Amino acid sequence: MACEQDVSSLTRGYATGGSAGDSVAGSAGKDAASSGGSNAGDGGDAGQSSSGAPNESGGEGGTAGSAGSAGSAGSAGSAPTCIAHGTESCNGVDDDCNGKIDEGCPATLAWTLQLDRPQLGDSQGGTPFGDQCGKDEVLTGVKVGIDGWITQIRGLCSRFSVKADTGHTPYTYRVELGAVSELAPHPETTQSPVSALACPANQALVGLRVSQQNLVGATGTISIVIPRIWISCTELTLQGQRGDFSVEWQSSGEIGPLSGDFANGMAWFEKDAVPGPQVPVRLTGASGSWLDRVGVATGKVAVVLR
Repeated sequence: MACEQDVSSLTRGYATGGSAGDSVAGSAGKDAASSGGSNAGDGGDAGQSSSGAPNESGGEGGTAGSAGSAGSAGSAGSAPTCIAHGTESCNGVDDDCNGKIDEGCPATLAWTLQLDRPQLGDSQGGTPFGDQCGKDEVLTGVKVGIDGWITQIRGLCSRFSVKADTGHTPYTYRVELGAVSELAPHPETTQSPVSALACPANQALVGLRVSQQNLVGATGTISIVIPRIWISCTELTLQGQRGDFSVEWQSSGEIGPLSGDFANGMAWFEKDAVPGPQVPVRLTGASGSWLDRVGVATGKVAVVLR
């Protein structure tokens, strides 16, 4: 009778749980085990345990199955890369890639107050006044109460801004004058009709002219009144190139007059023309029962760059 052989040692290389990492026993080794052979077949790869270790008595263990690789995460979109084109220009582009656009190009204007100009009018009466426009404004006209002569005056200020002409590069720039505000009236009240004497659109006041006449009172006293007034206006322009802009103005033109009923050929005249490129930013003078004197104070205007 044939001897029964213990084959338990030949099965120790097989996976006991059938996990995905186990290999099936090598075909040659399996055949030898089932036929009662004492050694695993030479050509068969012994099955590997779930840990991938080689079988004790069989052939070299099979390689454990690898887990599937996870898909790579998609790359986030990158920000556009700035490509330097050289020196910055006034063109709406960050030419030198420093994170700033059009630095050295005009952004707005700013003025600093200069000296008062001479006041027009020979009357020595009245209470002095001086009213100033806002820091982003210039004088662009006056409102006057007038019937026989000027009995009240107040200044008109317009807000300025700098606008770029983007139709070609480098850009050119212009000064625009917009919203109008009114200064205080002098004197505070008047019974005369009030009229405005204002510069054309986008022009600033740069000069005054008045006529004067003697007014003889019932008792023979003589007063001096102002029956007519003119203003001169000009367009403000920006000249220069990146990093060096200045405010200039064209030749001025006269507007007016506003004239009272008392005006006649016996008048004499006074005028004041502001030197360019300064602009009036303050209305000055004196008033009592009517306007005695009127003048302006100028501002030196500078271009504020980006």
